[in-house]
Amino acid sequence: MENQERHYNISKLNKLFAFVAVVLLVSLVYMFVDDYSREWKGYQRQFRALDVSKTRANYDAEIAKLKDKEEYADVLSKLDTARADLKAKSSELKPLQTELTKLTAKSEVLQQRYQFAKAQLDAAKFEYEAAMAHHPGETSAKEKKFARVTKEFEKLRMALEDSKDAVSRQSAKFQELNASVKQLEKEKGALTKQADIFERKLKGIDPQKMTFANRLAESLRNLPVMDL
Repeated sequence: MENQERHYNISKLNKLFAFVAVVLLVSLVYMFVDDYSREWKGYQRQFRALDVSKTRANYDAEIAKLKDKEEYADVLSKLDTARADLKAKSSELKPLQTELTKLTAKSEVLQQRYQFAKAQLDAAKFEYEAAMAHHPGETSAKEKKFARVTKEFEKLRMALEDSKDAVSRQSAKFQELNASVKQLEKEKGALTKQADIFERKLKGIDPQKMTFANRLAESLRNLPVMDL
């Protein structure tokens, strides 16, 4: 094939494009390196490391204080005993929980039916009042309908109240078995409040204690060109 005439040299043009591509690549790499090595980012990393170290020290100090408290040891001992007792009563808890779930589901169904019946009652009342005002000939039929809907509504309302009472009674039985454990956990929480605050903070800043999602966010935050 004969060479075609061109106003430019393909070989030189390819070399030029290759040179420009290399320059752009080097520039891009330099941009990332320069961005990542900015002076303030070093201070930021130092601050985070210092914050983690300080928070970890505070947390360890709070744990040490707790270990020296007789009250804390007493609460832990009582809590272990209460949990063991609760575990021993698991045969009682399961049927209570099952029955509570059934009663709650029944109450929710009745609540939906009650809302629907209330809407029907309001509609029947409106029709009855409209008939008395504008259509006297329809008053008797509308009155009977209103009375019937009212009776059904009251029956359903009473059933709903009984259902809610049953749920409350069953819930009280369930909570009674858990009452001791919950009270002791509340007492423990009051004693460990400060330590818990430091622990939650560590989970947000210490890579060793972070969740996977937090570690991923921390990695993204430290990437070049991410000024977070």
